[in-house]
Amino acid sequence: MENGQENELSREETEGGVFLDVPELLPLKLAIVAQALGDLKRAEARARREPDSREADKTLRELRSFFDSEWFYALTGTDGKSFLRRWRQKGEVLLCRMK
Repeated sequence: MENGQENELSREETEGGVFLDVPELLPLKLAIVAQALGDLKRAEARARREPDSREADKTLRELRSFFDSEWFYALTGTDGKSFLRRWRQKGEVLLCRMK
């Protein structure tokens, strides 16, 4: 709080949920999404190497659940399925567009 006033979060109500547009949080938002993408790449690689691994399947389910969540939408302003589709096509360039 500054001077006894609370800072309000900029919230954009949309069809997909609430998108938190807080410029000061951009580095954190990018770090969260980048970490999740890295985890997803590693989990998919492990699932290919160990197709019978229950742990790999569990990790993939958890990560896909994150990308399908309202929390992911709040971070990015887009749905996870569309984001992952574009990311698979364009790679790391997509993270730059979140800025």
